[in-house]
Amino acid sequence: IAVLAILVLLLGGGSFLFNQLLHLDSYKEQILAQVQQALDRQVIYEKGSFSFRFGPQFIFTHVTVKEKGSAATFISADRLSIRLSLLPLLEKKMVLHDIELDKPVITIYRDKAGVFNFSDMLEPKEVKKDEIEIQIREIRINKGDIRFTDMAVAPQVLITILTGTDLSINHFARGKNCAIKFATDI
Repeated sequence: IAVLAILVLLLGGGSFLFNQLLHLDSYKEQILAQVQQALDRQVIYEKGSFSFRFGPQFIFTHVTVKEKGSAATFISADRLSIRLSLLPLLEKKMVLHDIELDKPVITIYRDKAGVFNFSDMLEPKEVKKDEIEIQIREIRINKGDIRFTDMAVAPQVLITILTGTDLSINHFARGKNCAIKFATDI
């Protein structure tokens, strides 16, 4: 009975310690600093949590990404979920199995020169020797609203608004074929 009691205490204490270590809000400043540096944009979120159901998953609520060098909002979402693949970590690669945005509002614009507000994020970045390579396998948008302002297509501004957008992009990689599923209301 004493061995069973010690085992229960160890498991309970280990579970409590594991939960505290993975309480993302205690690392909020570090998380935001890394993401803001990677995106070169201000990022805000309300709450972060971790789940290990079906693999490691990071969940953030009320996420906002600002436009580069501006207070205007580029993307906001009720919920952002990022699921991580474990095996590639052994090869110093980070594979994001999927990124899912619930009810995002996305503002896209293209200026008169044909440059999108997110073009800088698509430029290839050299992975340094001590950095971990990041790959994304799937991106999903659930019930999103997308506002596209195009100043390059005509002398007058063309605005297209997509509501209730569901989008899935699989096998997402630069220079590779991918599968896209897209449904929206215009």
